[in-house]
Amino acid sequence: MEHVIPQWLIKMTGGLSRPCNIKGIMPNTDSVAFGALKFPACEKCNSEFSAMEAAVKPVVIKVLESKPLNSQEISLLMDWFDKVRIGLWLGDLYMSHTVDDIQPHMHIANRVGLKDRMLIVERVPATGGREQCINFIGPGTFQFRHLPSAFQLHINDYTFTNVSDYCLVARRAGFPYCDKMLRYDYDDVRLNTIQRGKGRIQNPIVRSFSPTKYQTVIYQPIYKYWNIESPDLYKSEYVLNHSLDTVNGIGGIFYQKNGNPTQYLDAKSTLNLTPPVSPEDMVAMSLKAYDLHSYITKNTYINMCQDTQTRTRVEDMNKYIVAKNEKMKEYLLTSAMDFVYTKRK
Repeated sequence: MEHVIPQWLIKMTGGLSRPCNIKGIMPNTDSVAFGALKFPACEKCNSEFSAMEAAVKPVVIKVLESKPLNSQEISLLMDWFDKVRIGLWLGDLYMSHTVDDIQPHMHIANRVGLKDRMLIVERVPATGGREQCINFIGPGTFQFRHLPSAFQLHINDYTFTNVSDYCLVARRAGFPYCDKMLRYDYDDVRLNTIQRGKGRIQNPIVRSFSPTKYQTVIYQPIYKYWNIESPDLYKSEYVLNHSLDTVNGIGGIFYQKNGNPTQYLDAKSTLNLTPPVSPEDMVAMSLKAYDLHSYITKNTYINMCQDTQTRTRVEDMNKYIVAKNEKMKEYLLTSAMDFVYTKRK
């Protein structure tokens, strides 16, 4: 069995026995102890991801201690958020019996470092000093189960909003991109031809999101498969100079901090992710995850469907997901704060 939220992080922020709100993940259950939030994993996969956890632990501690990171450490942190997000999605499917006989870590292995990603770092005002807490927002909802592209993880007085999708940041980060999605059936989806990048940064990187001075935002384009299908497009000087690993299609780290325009973090520089304390509370911060999820649902691609029936089904589902996100935002605004803020017990 594997803990999707690692034990070292649970222990660092409180006790293993404190409750985790999991409405929607476990049938007829409102909460479960964090230490019991674990799912099946084969020995090989468990070992591989244990190595990632060991490597990322000091990186997470650096972030929480306001210490700077280099581009390789930030890329590892982005891999870890991929792992946690997809792990929570598969855990949701497993515990709710939505799918049968799944292999969670095989799916995680296939999805880590697969798509463009974005990470928003914020700090909530702590009451009476730095509070210890951990919780997540997104998993367990219908919309996340259908499209696990955005979630939020709260650690102490930090809020991390993680978003991922194909070509989410590539176009406006200057990389080759695709903006059309071909749907042969509702579940048979393929991206269209990759377009040549403009070789320059355009702000905002994600059209619906303009960072404030209270946020540090990280963007990373990923072209793991596109450089195989369209290799010439990824041999440009711009792509080569703004990538961490061109062989494996890992783009470099772009960032915004203190409300400034997007910059590229070169190999010789470091970045402190800690932003100023935000005037927003944690509930207000949580709304961003649903807004960005709706953005991905509505705007990332132009859907090109093979038949009218598929087009209608896609459009109806997207409208339903966006409506569910709006309902969840209403619920968060009227619910108790402890839905997103589980303090140390």
